[in-house]
Amino acid sequence: MIECFHYKYKCIQSEDMRTLTIGLLGYGTVGKSLDSLLQTHDALTIASIFRRKGKAVEPRMTDDPMKVVANSAIDTVVEVLGGLHPAYELVKSALMNGKHVVTANKALVNAYGDEFKRLAEVHQVSFLFNAACGGGLPYLSSMIDSREEGSITSVGGILNGTTNFMIDQMERKHLSFEEALKQAQSLGYAEADPSGDIDGIDTLNKLRLALVVSSNRWVEVNSVQVEGIRSLQADDITFLQANGLKVRLLCYGQMSETRSIAFVEPTLVKADESESAILANNNIAWFSQDGQPRQELIGQGAGGLPTAGNILRDLEHIQRSTSSMLPMDTILVQADNTQEVHPYYVRHALSLRNSALESITVEKYVLGEQVYRFTSPVSVHAMHQMMSTIRLHHPVFYAGLLSGRSV
Repeated sequence: MIECFHYKYKCIQSEDMRTLTIGLLGYGTVGKSLDSLLQTHDALTIASIFRRKGKAVEPRMTDDPMKVVANSAIDTVVEVLGGLHPAYELVKSALMNGKHVVTANKALVNAYGDEFKRLAEVHQVSFLFNAACGGGLPYLSSMIDSREEGSITSVGGILNGTTNFMIDQMERKHLSFEEALKQAQSLGYAEADPSGDIDGIDTLNKLRLALVVSSNRWVEVNSVQVEGIRSLQADDITFLQANGLKVRLLCYGQMSETRSIAFVEPTLVKADESESAILANNNIAWFSQDGQPRQELIGQGAGGLPTAGNILRDLEHIQRSTSSMLPMDTILVQADNTQEVHPYYVRHALSLRNSALESITVEKYVLGEQVYRFTSPVSVHAMHQMMSTIRLHHPVFYAGLLSGRSV
């Protein structure tokens, strides 16, 4: 074994490809897809699967997760349970038992990633989570590789396949929000409780992972302005399409020596912009480096097989070497979106009267009982604050305009 350091990420190289004996925590859509993928991999074997009581019906299955994480015959644990508990306790136990861990759980890595990284270093095992950001795209690993060529200055894209699928159904099939959500749930893209997707929390978690992998900085959760698509209506889609626009749920992050920018919001895009062509449950994940064109990755961002494919990449990486994706030293920073300025679209009921909103309006259309506005450039921080105040008494939908361009 030789020890090396790669872009500040510890890596212990192995001369031979390892065979891995895998314990799988969770057997939902992703877990089943991974099990199917590994049927043809002789060197990657799932030996034990944790399922909840009443579901552990096959010889490999158990309803006691400790039989997976404490099993001496298992050297690698894959966690696809979702949520924070008991996932936290099980991943921690697996690492302390000297097992490599691969997870697709972005909320878990956001909350406990640094702790898991330290445990992995102590026990000389891997802690990898490529599937936690970008679905089937090798987004995080691509940024780690690219850091050798220069600092990454900004990240972003469409990182939630569920909401993109819903918007696409509303745009192309003219479904209502509720109908699009039901379709996403029936296909396994959305959970029974879809709040994490439609309120932008899933995208926020992925943005934080992209930023820490690319810049060594965790952005403080409560400093990030976040707006999802819960308030999007078919009326918005109809109006925007008539004006040559589409809406996408985008995130953006930028780190410099003096300021950190990070926000999630619905965003209007034109037909000639990359994001406009992202349909169904696909993602576009991008990053920029000084003096280089924006690097884009496009592919499926939700569903069992795409996510399982990224888990498989991590497992194949563990076969070759032991490493950690998180930087050796991370710091916590506050996002400051007060100087990030662009125009906005706002739709609300005719009954709403608001002088502050009126003062920033440059175009206004009244159609029936709905008002549609385009504003002058406003800071992300100020706009989200204004909309939060208005929403206390009136329903409203708003979206930024990509790159600050006017309509």
